[in-house]
Amino acid sequence: AYSCGESWLAELLPALEKNVRSIAQELKNTPIGLVEPEGTFQVWLDFRKIFKDSNQMFRYITETSGIGLNAGHWFGHEGALFMRMNIATTNEKVVYAIQRIKEAVSTFSE
Repeated sequence: AYSCGESWLAELLPALEKNVRSIAQELKNTPIGLVEPEGTFQVWLDFRKIFKDSNQMFRYITETSGIGLNAGHWFGHEGALFMRMNIATTNEKVVYAIQRIKEAVSTFSE
């Protein structure tokens, strides 16, 4: 795996870049922020403009959207009101997940 992964990586990197571009496009004109990855296959979604409570955010987004995300506060205080999303999948699945998250956010009211 370590000595023969060049072709796999050559295919993976453009796919991940496409996923990030798709997420950025989907989140344009929404209150959800995006922190693009730096050398990884996960993005951070920023919900600070929408939610005030990290636990409420996590429950609401995951239950309403049905999308599995990691709560940012699991990674420390700085991660509160962020959620981590794995983008190492097909572009179609990434776009579907973001659309579900956007729908969930659009129905949220405090």
